[in-house]
Amino acid sequence: MEASPHNRGWLVVAAGAGLNLALGVLYAWSIFGKQLTETTANGGFGWSKTLSALPYTMLSPSSP
Repeated sequence: MEASPHNRGWLVVAAGAGLNLALGVLYAWSIFGKQLTETTANGGFGWSKTLSALPYTMLSPSSP
């Protein structure tokens, strides 16, 4: 089912917002990564540096 021309603009806006939210996590990774590796006593999760880098590795684009 094709969207009518009237609603197509909102579809593009929604797709663009979704992409910005998904890719924006990569730019904010330094904030998330630090929190993951801090000890639980300091309010972090206590992950190792290797384990905390795994999500970034999976999401970052590979080089050609």
